[in-house]
Parts: sequence; structure tokens; C-alpha cells
Amino acid sequence: MTLRAIIVILTVFTPLFVHAQGISETSVVGKEMTVRTVDSNVAADAFTDFTKDSKNTANEIRVLTAPQEVQIVKLGERRVVGDEKIEEAMREERENIEELRSAIQINAILMDVLDTQKIGIPQVVGAKFTGDKKIEIYAFAAHDE
Repeated sequence: MTLRAIIVILTVFTPLFVHAQGISETSVVGKEMTVRTVDSNVAADAFTDFTKDSKNTANEIRVLTAPQEVQIVKLGERRVVGDEKIEEAMREERENIEELRSAIQINAILMDVLDTQKIGIPQVVGAKFTGDKKIEIYAFAAHDE
């Protein structure tokens, strides 16, 4: 198969692949959505509040197509915050955090919001829904901020 044939096939079938994955152009573009960022100090005691239900949150994120509001809660730099209790909580919740990160990665809207805020998936440590189609994502700040 020639390069030209591959390009023609991809051009014709790419829109079909996108729709087959459940992503429509209107779910990404043209929706009103509020994005907020909040700086917050993380306390070891409160850390599990937004990680403990990550598995259920991940399942909801997988079907979220048009959030009304996304709030990014920046917890400071991990190397600065680096409390041993927080590190221990992250180890205990590692599986749930990874599942949450995976769900966010397949959600184009949330990934776009995180990219715009210069937050990578490794910085995300928790999320919770605060209302219908309103989500808070908890993340450590990037090292270069």
C-alpha cells in the first residue's frame, strides 16, 4: 500500500473512528464550560478525602462528555509539600490514583483543560464530583511554576 493510499484511507475513515469512540465534535467544541484554578495547601489528614473514592470518580469521568465546570485545585509542588504522611497515603491509594489518571487520559475535554493549565497526568492525585457535571481535580503543581 502506498503512502498516498494510506493518507486517503485515514482522511476518509478518521471521522468514523472518532464517532465510534463516543466523542462528537459538539462535546469538545462549542459547549460552555467554566474552568477555575485554586491554590490550596494539602494536609495529610485531608489527602484521602479526594483519593478514597477515585475508582467511582474514574467510572464517572469515563462517561463525562460535557462538564459545566472544572476546578483545578493546585496542591503546591510535591517536592516542597513532600510530607511523609502524604507520600504514605499516595502509596496506599496508588491503584485508585492510577485508575483515575487513566480515566482522565481518555477524556479529551479534561486532558485539554489540564494541558492548558500545564498540568501533566503524573501530577494528578485525586478528583471528585461536586455537583451535576461539576468536577474538582486535585494536582500537585509542576516543578517549573
